[in-house]
Amino acid sequence: MSRWLSWPFGTETAQGLDLALPWVFVLCALPVMIFIAITVPPGQSPDEIAHAIRAASVVHFQIVGARGKPAWARDHYEEQLNVMADLGTATVAWRSPTADQYYGAATQAYVRATPWSGRLLPANVANTGTYPPFLYVPAAIAFRIAHRLRGSPYDAFIAARCADAVCYALLGLLGLVLARRGKLLLFTVLVLPPALWLGGTLHPDGLMIGLAVLSAALLSGAEQSRARLWLAAAALAFVILARPPLIPLALFIALPLGPRRSVGPFLLASLPGLFWILIVVPHVAVPFYSADASPAGPLWIADPSHLFGQTNPAIQARILLSHPGRLLTLPVATILTEWKIRLGELVGVVGTLNVRLPQFIWTLGFAALIAALVGFGRDPANARLKSAIPICAATILLLYDAQYMSWTHVGDALIQGIQGRYFLELLPFLALAAAPRPARPIWALPAIILAACDLAAVPWTILQAYYVK
Repeated sequence: MSRWLSWPFGTETAQGLDLALPWVFVLCALPVMIFIAITVPPGQSPDEIAHAIRAASVVHFQIVGARGKPAWARDHYEEQLNVMADLGTATVAWRSPTADQYYGAATQAYVRATPWSGRLLPANVANTGTYPPFLYVPAAIAFRIAHRLRGSPYDAFIAARCADAVCYALLGLLGLVLARRGKLLLFTVLVLPPALWLGGTLHPDGLMIGLAVLSAALLSGAEQSRARLWLAAAALAFVILARPPLIPLALFIALPLGPRRSVGPFLLASLPGLFWILIVVPHVAVPFYSADASPAGPLWIADPSHLFGQTNPAIQARILLSHPGRLLTLPVATILTEWKIRLGELVGVVGTLNVRLPQFIWTLGFAALIAALVGFGRDPANARLKSAIPICAATILLLYDAQYMSWTHVGDALIQGIQGRYFLELLPFLALAAAPRPARPIWALPAIILAACDLAAVPWTILQAYYVK
């Protein structure tokens, strides 16, 4: 009996599997992401058109967008947040399928024939113009090379996606090689289909997930090396710069060596994102506009006849702070209302949240996450879990509250705009609560099966969604 149990529970097998996980990740994830990059129509990840424009602006060293002259829209003026770019790559995405999703031969030929605009033009990208340029560098380099080689905007778009996919794979590989604890959870997060989809498109969340995994991996061995602590802080700084509400994650920097010995790395991780907010929000960001003005939600206690056609962070902040308990109750109410939707987006919904993977992928995704957490093992180091849980809880609350101020319609009682992908940068840091030894192979089976099934399920889903009428 002991021989039969030696494989699923044995130490030697666990150590061998621990060494193999990084290469299993690359062999399973990279082909899937390259397939996504080449076959998925442009514009089929959240805000990919706007991200393509932002990446094209980085080609010309535009650090951040700039407010432009307000434009007349229907019956009012709308503030513009412009970047200057050759809009050929964006036009590729604009010409791609949207509502019906079908990507037939005629549409493909039309998209491939899109020319370069030949000059820099202003483009209003209110949702991506405030992003820092760093995560767009791989795509911008690919744009530049494709243009120099006389490739079309379509060629440049695909090359940029492939560049992001390779960077995601390299970050994931490096993180899994360097991880000293929780490697199974890091592997699981990396092979979730929504993470691979983001990694294979022009959405910067793909690189953010890879950087979060790398940061958590470096922190898992920071007790033995302050160099790892500084590198972890640098990787986390890029993540927080791109999504400043994740700033509570910088508290994880203090866990390996304690607060006193971690002040410098903590400041490196947190201050760039804080400075970016202080500069961008008052001087660059503009409101988001809706198609039609509508009355405020139930939390608006002023003139009920007033109509709002745009977001208003100042009013939303006053609504929250007038009753500080809302900083907690609104996120909790929203989570209780839509938790099933967000969990689904975490493991089995891709595209622009309009493509569902097969049900068995959902089951494997949840099973892999649960098994990775159960497989943490018992160890005195698990005392870190007492710190990890409140840090993650604070991060989630800040994400929701920030979304209430920046995206939610004025006065609404539920927070709008949160998506499951927002939590993919948070999950890797739970790995710090694991024991510093490989997980038993039995707990790794769901994640390995998921990674193997990705090779067939994701391409099949793409073909069914975009190439079959």
